[in-house]
Amino acid sequence: MATLTTSNANANSNQTADQLLFSRRDAARILGGISDRTVDNHTRAGHLKPTVVGSRVMYHRDELERFAKHGTSK
Repeated sequence: MATLTTSNANANSNQTADQLLFSRRDAARILGGISDRTVDNHTRAGHLKPTVVGSRVMYHRDELERFAKHGTSK
């Protein structure tokens, strides 16, 4: 297993800061470490709006920020 170095951590941090779309797993991590299943549940309930890219379900950074600020109320 590779060790995460400071330069790798900074590169990952910058990538996340510039990134617009996130996978379900990344969205769960960004939303405080909730489970992938919880992200799915909020998506099905209409609390989180996904963006479909090809066959992938992604979450836009703005949508994750909105959800983090306002929770299940829109």
